[in-house]
Amino acid sequence: MKENQTIELIRTTRCYLDYLEQHIIYIVDAHAWVKAKLKRINIKDVDWDIVEEQVNNHDLSKLGSNELTQYRDKFYYEEKANSYDKTKVNENFQDACTNHKYSNSHHWETIVDETDMIIMIIDWTAMSYVNGGSAKEWYEKSEVMKFTNSERLFIEKILNELGK
Repeated sequence: MKENQTIELIRTTRCYLDYLEQHIIYIVDAHAWVKAKLKRINIKDVDWDIVEEQVNNHDLSKLGSNELTQYRDKFYYEEKANSYDKTKVNENFQDACTNHKYSNSHHWETIVDETDMIIMIIDWTAMSYVNGGSAKEWYEKSEVMKFTNSERLFIEKILNELGK
């Protein structure tokens, strides 16, 4: 018997929400670790109150109508659906990614200042808990991220400090 589509949507949504919940738990842990490691150096242009606020609201947009089903469909639902259209799913996902990056300034495409860069590094650290390695390795392996010289110097300073 064919799976009920509503039940399948509920299951895949739950899987996606479980993933997102775990990521947020890792963000909180990464924030505590990064903040503790950076206490010994003076970072004058980072607003730690904003960092805290962003950690507390991290990836909140992924629960909104512009991202939730798009991310779920891309990573969890896909070909299980009767009406799965890979092209449409990919287009919707790309739109959701664009929305996410411009709704959350902790991505390299949208960083504005050193506070955003700290949040981006916290995100990389949280991702390393799942994927292995470290934030520094994530940074070094990336072939797509583009930074100004001053951004690169700041990021490398922080990553080196975290590696101590």
